[in-house]
Amino acid sequence: MIRRSRRWHGPMAVIAALAIVTMAAGAADRFVHRRSGLQPWRVDRVVATPDELVASISDRGLVREERIAWDRIAAVDPASDGTLEVGVSDGLAKGDRIWRGIRRLQRGDARLARTAFEDAWELGPRIPGELAAATLEGLVRAGIALGDTDGTLAEALVLGELAMAGRRSDRFDGAAFSGSVVDEATGLVPDAPPVGDDIDPIALRRRLRDTPILSDTSEARRDLWVRLVERAGPPDLAERGLDEGTRLLLDLTRLDAEDPQVRTAARRRVLDRIDEMPAWRIAWIRWFAGSAAIAFAGDDREAVLAGVLDLINVLALEDAAPLTIRRAALHLAADALARIDRDDDAAVLRAILAFEHPARSGTESAP
Repeated sequence: MIRRSRRWHGPMAVIAALAIVTMAAGAADRFVHRRSGLQPWRVDRVVATPDELVASISDRGLVREERIAWDRIAAVDPASDGTLEVGVSDGLAKGDRIWRGIRRLQRGDARLARTAFEDAWELGPRIPGELAAATLEGLVRAGIALGDTDGTLAEALVLGELAMAGRRSDRFDGAAFSGSVVDEATGLVPDAPPVGDDIDPIALRRRLRDTPILSDTSEARRDLWVRLVERAGPPDLAERGLDEGTRLLLDLTRLDAEDPQVRTAARRRVLDRIDEMPAWRIAWIRWFAGSAAIAFAGDDREAVLAGVLDLINVLALEDAAPLTIRRAALHLAADALARIDRDDDAAVLRAILAFEHPARSGTESAP
């Protein structure tokens, strides 16, 4: 009996060992496939977070942890039971839309890019991390490229808040994109002013509420932003401690104050040393100053003409002025001149508007 047991022990042990090795190899042959031609990672297990995948990797007896953002992952192999961990499928879907949006922007497909970034934003959650910053910047860049920032004003403001808090994405660095869209000094996006043809203030407030407050001044900035869209005048807000961008927004709302003395003081302040300012800031100031002057002018022809002169200063900046402000300035100046029976002058501006009105459609190609 003992001899018979020993006779079969060798082959049985080999078979059992091979089975164990095969099972172990099968369990280990799970990969995270990275984009940009990078080698895949062989992983033991993965955990999904809103911004990234956390992977445990065994390497020569040691286990290390690696983190990788969702838009930098092409695929994740399922676990041994054929399933993916909670959150992995959603993370991959979100990352894929961001990755596609960036590629589309690189080749000039702004319309398709915006669709991809909108899909990514809806997939959420909208936690203000790296992927949120990338998605927001993609939405804003696509809107700017299309000449249609009306629908991304909330995203532009929050993107600036993220930048001021040091939470920015590196996805748009490099030669493919022309620098940052956020002005470092103010935390505002110069090419996405709170100006447009079809802005819904209620929807704007709702979109802003969808994103958590990011700093002590976020709530004030968001309120000022909507007030500028509504032309609702200034809030009761102390200036002390405000950053440069929030102070600028406050000054612009004061141009719409009911009190003429407040308006006059605000105009004097925003126009002080205006020639030393960057072109985008001149355009913002001249637009809000001119449109406010026209709104409060009533039947005073000289006051209307003073407002029109501010708008002409916007047009003099040519392409250095944000597209939405140039377009709005042409519209309003023409209407204001017609209002005071300067029909010939109004016709000239309308002809310029018809000639220079930029196309709002972008090119489209395969996803």
